[in-house]
Amino acid sequence: MTLARLRNAALPTIVISGSVGTSDIAAGAITSALTRPGPHFFAAGTLAGANYTMTLNPALTSYATGAWLLFEADADCPAGPVTVNVNGLGVKTIKKRGGLVDLAARDIRVGQVVFLEYDGTNFQMLQPTPELDEEFCTDTGAADAYAIAPAIPLTAQAQALGKVFRFRAGNANTGASTLDASALGPQPLRKLNNVPLVAGDIAAGQVLKVQWDGANWQLLTPTPNDTPDASETVKGKVELADQTEVEADTSTTLVPPVARLKNSPGVAKAWVKFSGAAGAIQASYNVTSVTKNGTGDFTINFTTPFSSPDYVVQIMVKSLNDTNVGQGVVSTADTGLAGSKRIRTPDNTGFVDPPEVYFVAFGDL
Repeated sequence: MTLARLRNAALPTIVISGSVGTSDIAAGAITSALTRPGPHFFAAGTLAGANYTMTLNPALTSYATGAWLLFEADADCPAGPVTVNVNGLGVKTIKKRGGLVDLAARDIRVGQVVFLEYDGTNFQMLQPTPELDEEFCTDTGAADAYAIAPAIPLTAQAQALGKVFRFRAGNANTGASTLDASALGPQPLRKLNNVPLVAGDIAAGQVLKVQWDGANWQLLTPTPNDTPDASETVKGKVELADQTEVEADTSTTLVPPVARLKNSPGVAKAWVKFSGAAGAIQASYNVTSVTKNGTGDFTINFTTPFSSPDYVVQIMVKSLNDTNVGQGVVSTADTGLAGSKRIRTPDNTGFVDPPEVYFVAFGDL
């Protein structure tokens, strides 16, 4: 067994086959100091730029897949890629999350003992990194000026890049807001689409999640105002119009519910198509029945009456032939009721029962 093998072995195991004589192993060749994970695996790590330098003694002669290394960092690491160079064998990238992701700023802290394993390409960091935990902080600020103090203090705003924190807001916001982490100074707090907060985006006692993007604290928690107002070109939220607003017919932003469309002054409130022979309804809206009073004499009965007699009607008929042109008129016997309208259907020969009568009414219900 050589020292090189011991240095590259994760947990050294010695298997001896056959008989071993006193001369087979030289005195002092194997000692507990040489076989335990000590000087062959651990060294100080000195950071220069984004690279930690390690010097193992005895020296490592090559990077072997599966080799474990430990080093104590002398400084916080910057944003990755972060590398390590052992005994001048060349830089190798340190990865996290199963060797898939570069380190973030301060994933390695000063004084931390870092545990690495070589996978044949990179060194994988075997212990979890701080960024995997969304630290929960206490808000010590005020409305629109929130403040937190992470357990691992930030010493520069740049160290917050990519960091995620959670905190319970002590106050509701009344408008654009800021967040001050580790007393480094208030920084803008933004929401969806990187826009400033508006009143009501944060409620008192609400738990918020934020992340620093290098310029602003981005609010990752959805807010009630995240959805934009809808327009003709933008999908978003709408405000429903009530009956009074529908009847006013002046808004360009309110949306009437389907059941309120009938309240628009420009919408027909009642219509009917019926046969002149018997007053039988063929199709209708808000018409209960048609009463046949006599030849060419009909009363249209509304299901929901108008709010007053002040409504207008239009009457058309299908002529008996192309010579005797029929028409529809309001009967002189009509008494101006809100719940019905009496009409007549004459042509140039007198009152007749047209094949079809078409009636529509506009007004306020």
